[in-house]
Amino acid sequence: MSDLLRRNAALEQTARQFRKKSLDFRTADCMRMARAHLVAMGHQPPPMPCYSSLAGARRALKKMGFKSIEGLLAGLLERIPPALVLPGDLVVLRGEVDGEEVDLESIAIAMGQGKYLGWYDGRCLTLTRVAEFRAAFRA
Repeated sequence: MSDLLRRNAALEQTARQFRKKSLDFRTADCMRMARAHLVAMGHQPPPMPCYSSLAGARRALKKMGFKSIEGLLAGLLERIPPALVLPGDLVVLRGEVDGEEVDLESIAIAMGQGKYLGWYDGRCLTLTRVAEFRAAFRA
């Protein structure tokens, strides 16, 4: 299977699993979505720590030895310039919960043609406009 076909198959699987789900730090958030996607892509990311809130997600990252989601992904994947993102790659965006910026970034998955699967307004949706990339990683 070609790399692009593998990427698209993993992307479809991840989108089916998460699209239109409501943000729930127990079962459906950007870190859980990214981990599921990496598994679908053939990676072996570390197990997810238990957390059930934004504060718990921050504590979980610290417990894993990382200050940020960007740091976690940098420890797992190759950093790439955002201009080189392929479908299935991960991007780190400015974090936002209930319309307010938070100090925890958000992960979105590149879908191609300038679209990203990510969380907006409490739901997992296809994002068509991303204002600020913090980092991008090859999945």
